[in-house]
Amino acid sequence: MTLTWWKQNKYRSCDGIICDGSVRSGKTVCMALSFVLWSMERFENQRFALCGKTIESLRRNVTGLLPQWLEGICQIEERRSENRLTISMNGRRNEYYLFGGKDEGSYALIQGMTLSGVLFDEVALMPRSFVEQALARCSVEGSKFFFNCNPEGLHKLCGQFSEIENSICRSPYTLTSLITTRQNARLPARSKLS
Repeated sequence: MTLTWWKQNKYRSCDGIICDGSVRSGKTVCMALSFVLWSMERFENQRFALCGKTIESLRRNVTGLLPQWLEGICQIEERRSENRLTISMNGRRNEYYLFGGKDEGSYALIQGMTLSGVLFDEVALMPRSFVEQALARCSVEGSKFFFNCNPEGLHKLCGQFSEIENSICRSPYTLTSLITTRQNARLPARSKLS
């Protein structure tokens, strides 16, 4: 469900998805693939944000692996000096900017952009000011938010926002999905939690 939630009629009106799960559960792979496939199917010539605690951790955990995960589906060109990916699929092309939300000053890096969507990898590790600024940048019609975090991070995520922003976590327009290690077929049986 998490990979293609945005295609399902009952979730089309949702503005975002919060995916929490244990370490090694596959949530990063699933959310990154879902985000890229959604953005490439729904938009053309638009800008998106990929956010991690740092750009280095984002490259290590997400963007460095995207070419392998999307082999044969998309073409990915990285402009490392610009912290930007260009992804092409089926004649469409979109830009993905990499941001690190490591401290309270990080919001200034994303300020002023117009985005069609944002993916937060391990969102609970990012400061509130950065997350709120990234959400505010998503002003294009049909934009969506993709959050992932560990289970304890979901409580922190929902608890750190003011009453207005906290509605994201309790809204009927946000789908919350829990992924467990039992759902990761690539892990050996002894690694899966019961």
